[in-house]
Amino acid sequence: MYIISWSDFIRYDADGNIYATSRNLPATDRNGISLWTKPLAPHSLENVGDKMIHIISTELKKNPNFSVPSYQYVQKNFESILILT
Repeated sequence: MYIISWSDFIRYDADGNIYATSRNLPATDRNGISLWTKPLAPHSLENVGDKMIHIISTELKKNPNFSVPSYQYVQKNFESILILT
């Protein structure tokens, strides 16, 4: 996941229940950050902030010929950043 621009949001699960909100996260500049995340379950997102949310997300599918790259986590500014090696 690559964050181009960030704003506060509420994420809802497939049934319309609130799953997560960014309002509980520490205030920090997330623009330009790359993150490794698990695949997201079906959801919808409501932008409740004053800026545009622009995120590029790619989900890897299972492939018997694909090996997971080695990685390390780096803690920086209270954010976990995954560096592929």
